[in-house]
Amino acid sequence: GCRLKQDLILASSQMAAPGANVGRAAVDTVLAALDVGSGASKLLVCRALTEPHFRLVDVIHEEEAEILLQHDLESGGEGRLSDAIMTRTIDTLARFKRTAHELGAASLSGVATQVFRSASNGPNFLERVEQDLGIPVRLVTQEEEGKIGFATACVLADAPIDSKELVSWDSGGASFQLAWAGGDHVLKGPLGSSSLTAALVRLQGKDFVGRTSPNPASQSDISGLRSSIQATLEGAFDVGQARLALADARVVAIGGTPSAFNIASVATGNPCDSPRATIDRSSLASAIDRLLDHSDADLASVGYAELQPDMVLPKLCLVHSVMSLLDIPQVEFFKTTGSCLGLLAQQHSAQAQ
Repeated sequence: GCRLKQDLILASSQMAAPGANVGRAAVDTVLAALDVGSGASKLLVCRALTEPHFRLVDVIHEEEAEILLQHDLESGGEGRLSDAIMTRTIDTLARFKRTAHELGAASLSGVATQVFRSASNGPNFLERVEQDLGIPVRLVTQEEEGKIGFATACVLADAPIDSKELVSWDSGGASFQLAWAGGDHVLKGPLGSSSLTAALVRLQGKDFVGRTSPNPASQSDISGLRSSIQATLEGAFDVGQARLALADARVVAIGGTPSAFNIASVATGNPCDSPRATIDRSSLASAIDRLLDHSDADLASVGYAELQPDMVLPKLCLVHSVMSLLDIPQVEFFKTTGSCLGLLAQQHSAQAQ
């Protein structure tokens, strides 16, 4: 499949010749990183060369645990993460730490994203993670989140980490980011899959509690959601300026199995079963139309059982709306474990400077 193990093993031309005297540069190190996101927590354990610069050798273990923190925040109504979801997250991170250490990683650290910026108790929770588990998890700004996503996309797409030719796009439960110009410019989108699922449920006149599903969704429901997305994004950034920056660019989307991009690749009949998949805007529009008026059970029966059926249409609408608004005809999608790879690349790039 579209695994990092297949995508990113070093080409033989990048490696030292057998028997060459390359000293410490030939010694690989087991590294681990966490991406504690708004919809899932991710762990990557890999083997990499850290001298003279960061290069991935192999993926030892990658794992993604669905923890819908933004769902919890949206349905709680108090601007706080619930005790239950925080306990579940602590338990998952403790298990991730055991796994990383058993596989040879000397240390484990990570980043936390949008939901922890929004929840009033988000920063305190991250302090608890460090105190109770000994795992430093840094709360990054959306700008930093975009830069880490850019580094991840560059490694996956075999581009220089400061590429001027590539645009990265990562999208989570509460926000999305597009980054370009070597990662120096980050477009900050204030919408994600959980926030849009909640928005669609409320557009239908229902209360959003827990896993309330918007399915079956009508054409009118989806039109209302698209209008809401467009209005929100037009108020969040300069659309004309972004279109100019993205004209004819190579747009590389990154995400895991439940990501909006993976679901878009499945919906358009181009699942990510090779190093990359292409998502076409016109095909995506047709796919959305085909999935209208379907229940969760209907969607599960046609291939979405493991892809969060209640969130399929909100995710597809977000991807299509952004592509339409910014005039992106197609994107390349690489499946990956959140932004863990970019975090490691950034950390070792900073240490080398």
